[in-house]
Amino acid sequence: MAGEGTPPRPRRYIGRPMTLGNMRQNGVRLIAVYCLGRRCDHQAVLDVNHLPDEIEVPTLGPRMVCTACGLIGADVRPDWGDGRRSS
Repeated sequence: MAGEGTPPRPRRYIGRPMTLGNMRQNGVRLIAVYCLGRRCDHQAVLDVNHLPDEIEVPTLGPRMVCTACGLIGADVRPDWGDGRRSS
């Protein structure tokens, strides 16, 4: 039977989105922003230390404007690979 022996797919997270405060508690101070434009591969890393802790990370995406193509809206995620993690 097809699919036997394959591990089950991980379930999609359905809880509340991560806030900037929670992100900071995990030692991350930057967000990675990826343009959603079809032919635009622009991406940037932004410092969000000036924003309040209560802001949910995904709510920043619709507010972003690509400086390369002008598209409004982006994929925004914590920049887990940043070099400025708190100790």
